[in-house]
Amino acid sequence: MCEAEVADAWLDITSSPKRLFKNCRFFFTELGWDTFGRNVVKACMRTKTDYTVVKYKECKIDVFWKDKYQVAGRVRRDRYGS
Repeated sequence: MCEAEVADAWLDITSSPKRLFKNCRFFFTELGWDTFGRNVVKACMRTKTDYTVVKYKECKIDVFWKDKYQVAGRVRRDRYGS
């Protein structure tokens, strides 16, 4: 497989200027999805790399960092742990 093609699709995304929790996950904003996300998925499809697209409303995650393309956060757990 050619993971370099997938990695190249991520190159122009800015990284967080601060240290984040280990369990933070990065999510695209709508602009980030249109600018980068679609290209990442296309690269994954071409190289047969597994990927998952997950959709969360911002109110369902605790946001620790955000720019116009992405959000770093942790998914909130409800009181039943799911």
